[in-house]
Amino acid sequence: MDSSFADALTLEVSAHDGQTNYTIDLEAVNFVWQGAKINQSSVYKNGQKGAIVEMFGWPHNDVKEECQYLAQ
Repeated sequence: MDSSFADALTLEVSAHDGQTNYTIDLEAVNFVWQGAKINQSSVYKNGQKGAIVEMFGWPHNDVKEECQYLAQ
């Protein structure tokens, strides 16, 4: 997909367990370029201020401790 795609993307998940077919219709998805423009203060540079911390897969207690550390 690219920014020329203007409609919401409809998603359908299908599965078969050997006996029964299953289908789930998910909510439509909009892409980032379809979102409304956000007016931000000039202190933000291209929508970002500061840093991003990636903690995917970290144990919850470690995330809590790291966030407390970073907040200081």
